[in-house]
Amino acid sequence: MSKSKIVLVVDVSAKNLAELCSVFLRFTLQRMYNTPENSIAVILAGTSGTDVSQINGKTDTFSHITVSRALLPADRDVVHLLQDIPEKHAVGSVKINLVGALEAAVRLFHQEKSKTHWMSENRVMLFTDNEAIFHGNMEFVATEMNGRKRGG
Repeated sequence: MSKSKIVLVVDVSAKNLAELCSVFLRFTLQRMYNTPENSIAVILAGTSGTDVSQINGKTDTFSHITVSRALLPADRDVVHLLQDIPEKHAVGSVKINLVGALEAAVRLFHQEKSKTHWMSENRVMLFTDNEAIFHGNMEFVATEMNGRKRGG
């Protein structure tokens, strides 16, 4: 089985942040036990501050994004990190910077020394309850992200 790299992007401004983290936690535990060779990173979008020190290169374009964990094998540290997010990040009025969060995820992938195509075994998982980001059309976004045409 090939090694996958997964970046979890958590919208900390979500009203249901505890539920979102619970979903991520279940996913991470499943990955830890079933495919321990996978690497997981965590990016928090919508934070009051910005910390992208784990990303190489020019980072002054990022705002309200925190890279909490670089791509590392799934372990108990990522579990504890996900459990602590709801307590450490109260729901605020900071608007999520989705494009910046996705750019940070792609840059984490590019930093990895990999001989495979950068997108071959890499996944970005965004968890948010903010439909306004997608102009209220979540079905369309999910369909497009999965590479399927509408109605087919």
